[in-house]
Order: sequence, then structure tokens, then C-alpha cells
Amino acid sequence: MKFTELEKTLLVSFYALAKGSTEKYVDETLLLSKFPIRQRKLLKEYIKKFVKKGLLIKHKKENSYRVSRKAVPIISSLIMKGVTFRF
Repeated sequence: MKFTELEKTLLVSFYALAKGSTEKYVDETLLLSKFPIRQRKLLKEYIKKFVKKGLLIKHKKENSYRVSRKAVPIISSLIMKGVTFRF
């Protein structure tokens, strides 16, 4: 799969905010607060795209997501290659 730099940053950010857990949900507003306002609309679209691909799992009642086990190898390879992101 090919990802844009922003998509890569989004995946790694989810993983970092969940502290490497695939069981912990990350609130969407918390995640989006880490990015500039002008990118937030695009990030919401990417989140929906990742849910459809099975890389993120949405909470049933809340507006939060967690990283799926399918995404962990992808995120690990991104971390090994080096992704530039800012908090």
C-alpha cells in the first residue's frame, strides 16, 4: 500500500497516542488537536478511509478509534523507515 506523508503521520500518531496498544481507543478530537486546523478536514477523510481498509477500528458508541492488528506491521515499518511528525 502506498500512503501519503500525512497518512503515514496519522497512522503513527494513532499508535503513539495509544502508547503502542491495539486495545486502547484514541479520541478523534484529541488526535486532530495535534495537527494544524487546515489539515483536519482531510484527516477526517483519511480516518474514514482507514476504517474501510481495516487499519483502524471505530468504537461503537464514542467518536474514538483504535489501531487494528492488521495495521501494526505497517506502522512498524513506517517507524523503522522514519516518519516526520510533530506533536
